[in-house]
Formats: sequence, structure tokens, C-alpha cells
Amino acid sequence: MTRDDRAILGRVMLAFEGDTVPPRIAERLGSAPAAGVTLFLHHNVRSAEQVRELTEALQRAAGVRAGAGAAARGAAAGRAADPAD
Repeated sequence: MTRDDRAILGRVMLAFEGDTVPPRIAERLGSAPAAGVTLFLHHNVRSAEQVRELTEALQRAAGVRAGAGAAARGAAAGRAADPAD
């Protein structure tokens, strides 16, 4: 993969359906940079604990140090607990 390829792939946001990291997403995160992963309430969120586990799994797949997604986890966990949805 060239430097230009990595630069382009690093601007792509990933998304998927399900409450665990699909193998294809884990492979993608491990092989090339991504701008991030978007989690959708109705496709990816069951509970605050599940979002924490999902975020940690995404970080491991991407080789990101623990704690880097704390703000995202907090936002998703708070949103998951919103009874208005």
C-alpha cells in the first residue's frame, strides 16, 4: 500500500450493522487507517456496557491504545440510555 493509498483510506469513516465487530471491519482496521467508525443507535447499541466492549474491540483491531475512545464511549452510552428513543 502506498503512502497516498493510506492517506486516502485514512479519510474514510466505517460503519456496520450488529453489536460486535465483524471480521471484515477488524481486518480493515488492522490493515489500513480509517477516519473512524460510526456507531448507530438502532444498528449497533444495546447497552452502555456493550458499547464499551464494542469500542474496546474496535480499538484493539485498529491498534489504538486503551482509553483513546473514552469520549465516544461516553457519548454513545449516554445516548443509549435516553428513554426518549
